[in-house]
Amino acid sequence: MNINVTYEGASPEVVEAELIDPIEQRLLSIEGIQQMKSSVRQGGGSVTLDFNIDRNVDVALQEVQSALSQVRLPIGIDPPVIQKRNPEESPILFLGLSSKKPLRETLVWAENYLLDQFRFLPGIGEVSIGGFSQRNLRIWPNIEKMRQNDLTVIDLLEALQTQHLETAVGQFSTGDKELRVRWLGEAATPDEMAKVQILRRGGQIIEDRVFPDWRRGACRR
Repeated sequence: MNINVTYEGASPEVVEAELIDPIEQRLLSIEGIQQMKSSVRQGGGSVTLDFNIDRNVDVALQEVQSALSQVRLPIGIDPPVIQKRNPEESPILFLGLSSKKPLRETLVWAENYLLDQFRFLPGIGEVSIGGFSQRNLRIWPNIEKMRQNDLTVIDLLEALQTQHLETAVGQFSTGDKELRVRWLGEAATPDEMAKVQILRRGGQIIEDRVFPDWRRGACRR
């Protein structure tokens, strides 16, 4: 059984002291634990529990959940994620995929078509794909320009979280027609991301709306 917890930006030392150690102390009282192992990394950590073979795993899961609910985690930390694992459920077959088509096109085809073909085969329990990373956009703030405009990284994050999104905004009815309205605000390119405006400073609406001079540059990987 694995317990994973995330603490964005925290060093391994902080993760161990603030998360892993308190979790381990609570879990030690659970009956039937044969072995407990933990690991920490930048921004998170995990605890692995091995139970005696005669221990009811479902009952143990409930006890683990009860124990974790009593751990006082730092404010803003998401609850630990618990996963049951059986060594006999490890993958039994790995397949490699190659193609003359562009890598991105091959990955999209494998994820949207090939995986479903395997899942429909009799006797298949689970199929997953790996070996590639999702595209992401990185932004480096221009600290000097942010300081000149009395802006903080929190102001920047709020602007991105509230404007870089796609969501439903309501309905519009006219006569016998009804239209659903959506806000298509997700930026697909660095140039579109550059149009995001910082509308709030310290949580308050500002009159001198700052366009994204806060960024020093952006690159897509």
